[in-house]
Amino acid sequence: MIFSKGTGYALRALIFLAEHMDEGPFLAGAIADDIDVPKPTLSKILNRLAAKKLVKSVSGPNGGFWLVKDPGLISLKEIYEAFEPSRSYQECLLGHPQCPGTKYCTLHLKWLEPQKHIFDFLNNTKISDIIPFEDGLQPEDIPLEDQ
Repeated sequence: MIFSKGTGYALRALIFLAEHMDEGPFLAGAIADDIDVPKPTLSKILNRLAAKKLVKSVSGPNGGFWLVKDPGLISLKEIYEAFEPSRSYQECLLGHPQCPGTKYCTLHLKWLEPQKHIFDFLNNTKISDIIPFEDGLQPEDIPLEDQ
């Protein structure tokens, strides 16, 4: 799993807001109830998203949260970087602060290619791409490469 719970909750909140763009603003409690996330946790997440200028919030009786940007312009990379700890990608996969010596270890070299694919996926996948289909999608409907 490449996402922490916080990142997953942020994605769920953004999907909710994208699905209901013309109906907002929404109170944090209403979003939390709909996406099944504890309200205090979601409030912190929404505030972080507001600090990153992905959502806007207004206090008061007609207040709440709504998307600032078009969901087609919000990449998963933006969310990932907002919620995941900053890690040095020079860090050794075996737990050393850096790969021993002046070159990468062989495990790190093997990791570089999948890491590039993950970064491309995060950068190229937008919130609009992950809004669920109305009729749902079953795992067997997803073509997977031969393993």
